[in-house]
Amino acid sequence: MALELDMPKTAENYARQIRNWRAGLGLARVALYNAQAGDVEGVAKLVSEAIERGEDPLQDWRLNKVRSISSAALHLSGDDKNAKNVSEDLLPAERMEFDQAVASTVESKNIDEQIIACAKQINSMNFDEKISGLSSLLSLLEVVVSQEAYRNEINDLINRGINDLPFFHRINFRVRVIEIHLDANYRLPALKMADALLSEINELNLGAPDKIAAISKLANLYYKCDDVEKARMLLSNGAQLYDEAEKSIVNIDRCELLLMLAEVAHTSESAGIRDDLYLRALQAAFVNVNHRPRAEDVTQIYCSLAVNQVEPGELLSLTLDEKYSVLVIY
Repeated sequence: MALELDMPKTAENYARQIRNWRAGLGLARVALYNAQAGDVEGVAKLVSEAIERGEDPLQDWRLNKVRSISSAALHLSGDDKNAKNVSEDLLPAERMEFDQAVASTVESKNIDEQIIACAKQINSMNFDEKISGLSSLLSLLEVVVSQEAYRNEINDLINRGINDLPFFHRINFRVRVIEIHLDANYRLPALKMADALLSEINELNLGAPDKIAAISKLANLYYKCDDVEKARMLLSNGAQLYDEAEKSIVNIDRCELLLMLAEVAHTSESAGIRDDLYLRALQAAFVNVNHRPRAEDVTQIYCSLAVNQVEPGELLSLTLDEKYSVLVIY
């Protein structure tokens, strides 16, 4: 959460207080964050500590996760030799973060080689390896999006690669492709892809939680495409669907869905609806059979407000203060 708020030092301090392998995971993520931000001094030291504290003799995959993130940080900091050493003997499915880092910095002469390597991964029967290959293709797309031939080739590979993935993985990859096109100012292709995705969602027989989450993502995309009217229409549809299906939605899922809708409302400048949705999300976070607020849900809400620089209305502000005081008591 601290990294979402651009507070790497705070995240580093919190990570060091953890008493299991997740300390290593946290430190590795801080190292990667710093490397991505161009703050390469101290990355090697953080990585060394991350690997040391990420050890778990009973679960090799945990240290391998730390190593993958650490090697990505080293690569982005310019230390390719140590990056390769740290990532050595990791299985393809365990190298996702490292492969993405390599793809994001690939030189033009190596693009074809990277595409071929990714194509092999997405044809794998191993789910994690397929996801790794698709994620690397996204990183490559960010690099070559201005080159039409490469852009089309990578888009085709991603579309073929996601066909047999579970619904939400397909949605997430397609949303990211659209975002990359928007970031490069390819608004018209992005809008066409968003329309195609919306048509597919409407044709599928999705449960309420999946549909609400999907149209929330799409609403944000339409807003970025400057189609505010469609973004607000989807927000209205999502909020209505939530109201109709609320009783059938498992209570542990309610906060996340309401928070998605609240963020759409904020993005589309619908302040009144936004505050109401944030309030409802906050209330949902405190509904727990254990009579305790769900820490992750509550943290996500406060983090969302901070990251999106939401200026809450009077009622939301008072409720936030009230709920925070309860958290302190707990």
